[in-house]
Amino acid sequence: MEKNKPETYDKYIRAITDISQAITSDKYLEDILKLIVMVTAKVTGVEICSLWLIDESADPQKIRLKATQAIAPDYLKDRSLGLDEGVVGFVVTHNQPLIIRDVLTEPRFKEKEMAKKLGLVSMVSVPLQVKDEKV
Repeated sequence: MEKNKPETYDKYIRAITDISQAITSDKYLEDILKLIVMVTAKVTGVEICSLWLIDESADPQKIRLKATQAIAPDYLKDRSLGLDEGVVGFVVTHNQPLIIRDVLTEPRFKEKEMAKKLGLVSMVSVPLQVKDEKV
């Protein structure tokens, strides 16, 4: 296995530093979440990165899209899924990552028209946790 180059580590450290500075600043949560998806997309080299959070105030609970980049702002407007819906719901309820090679053939993937329009093919979805609690 090839070792990471020092420039790669520098990129990761700069990304973590940017996120740390945002978290400790007076920025609003929306700005912090947007920074997280932008930095994550840049570091990983992906075209689209989205962050969904569990809305515990909803009854029943929902998962809401809170931040993304590289997608039209209209995509962000009140996007939510039930805990048992879509790829995001599956990842949250099963608390495990999911790799999809072709989103157009994946029954759990809900945004097939968007995928066609943007030329999306594959995706990775990963659950986030803070101290053993789903985020």
